[in-house]
Formats: sequence, structure tokens, C-alpha cells
Amino acid sequence: MSAVVKNAYDWLSRPEPENDNKAPVSGKLAAVISTSYIGQTQIHDCEKMGEYCKVRYFNKSYYINLASGAFDEKGQLKSEAEKKKLLAWGADLVTWANQNK
Repeated sequence: MSAVVKNAYDWLSRPEPENDNKAPVSGKLAAVISTSYIGQTQIHDCEKMGEYCKVRYFNKSYYINLASGAFDEKGQLKSEAEKKKLLAWGADLVTWANQNK
């Protein structure tokens, strides 16, 4: 897990006395997406840390394997199949978020 992600979770998981000692992210909705070659490991780490804070996670994580070759020079996904997969994931995420407000 990167130091940046770990530091963000450290701050977001701190209990706030003015919020009944709940973490700022307690009860919030979240999703995890990764563009790392070890994406599944990072996704698992993020989800485990979020569970401690009582974050409500979307049950479908998403990662792009070998992302260094997945994008063109403009930052766009090269693969049409990957674009469709990501759009479908995003649509499922929006549906889930709307159902869990």
C-alpha cells in the first residue's frame, strides 16, 4: 500500500469527539479502483482498512492490470473491451449508490 493511501486512511479513521467518536468516513459509501499490477492486493488492503472505519463498500472492485500499457498518450483506455467493462462497472456503482443513500 502506498504511503499516500495509508496516510489518508490514518487521518480519515481518527475518531472525532464532536461526532460521537466516529471516524469522518463512518457509514459513507465507497468503491475501490486500482491501476496497479498488484491491484487485487491493494484493493483488499483498502477494503480491510475501510471496514475498520465502518465504510460501506460497493461489492465489486475494479482494477486494470498492467495499466502502464493500457492507456494512450492522452490518458484514454486503448481497449474498447476495457472501456465497456469500466462503463458497466460505473453504471453498477451508480445504481448501488442510489439504492444505498
